[in-house]
Amino acid sequence: MYIERIRAYLTREVALRFLASLALALILWALVTLREDPETSRAFADVPVESVALDDSLVLLDEIDPVRVELSGPESDINPIDANTVVATIDFSGVNEPERISFRSNSIRRTAFGGLDLQPRQPCR
Repeated sequence: MYIERIRAYLTREVALRFLASLALALILWALVTLREDPETSRAFADVPVESVALDDSLVLLDEIDPVRVELSGPESDINPIDANTVVATIDFSGVNEPERISFRSNSIRRTAFGGLDLQPRQPCR
């Protein structure tokens, strides 16, 4: 008896109203979320660059100049980041023998979310 009432109530028109209401609710949620936590960008100048995985038999002849890092993402993720905690890294794990590597300190852009991991989009060689 109870199931028959539900089947009688669930018509195509009710299902369409439900889907339209759900779509409107999702759109409204997205608008409110963007207003309350808008997308923002923040630049950090003179970020130190650390070398990672440099073979013990190799040494860096020149210091690596600091770079400029620009982060973008939700304001709640970007604003708490302290400038002293931002560090750029260069992974030398693929370098096995002495060679000259030139690194241009272009700004690195990557969308920020959750745990940040900044990497150049293409290796600089």
